[in-house]
Amino acid sequence: MSAEYTIKDFLQGEIRGIQIPDSTLQGIYLKSGISGETYLDELSDRQRELATAWAYVWIATGPATTSRWSESDGDWSQSGGGEAYTATQLRTLLRLADEIFKKYDLPTVNGNEWGVRYGGIRNIRCSSTRYRR
Repeated sequence: MSAEYTIKDFLQGEIRGIQIPDSTLQGIYLKSGISGETYLDELSDRQRELATAWAYVWIATGPATTSRWSESDGDWSQSGGGEAYTATQLRTLLRLADEIFKKYDLPTVNGNEWGVRYGGIRNIRCSSTRYRR
């Protein structure tokens, strides 16, 4: 890999159609033991994989759709966004993250307690009325 390929570039490449905000990336770095923006070849496999897992968790616990944007100026136009994740895709992301967490003997996110319920990822064992309709 190129020496100029950063962990941010890597994560943005792993995540289809969603720009991860810098503030979220900083949290992912912290949870993964990465000190700021780092070149990918300077990271251990553990750091890279944990960063990927936390990015998956961030997506799976957020909104299932992203906003669509467009710009135009005369004959030029550009658009993007508008990604939508199905419940199956969100569960798959959590499963992939959990596989990485298990590999490094870390607590899993899923733990058979989380699932898609009422239009988002929720604790399915929670009896709180705020999750009921």
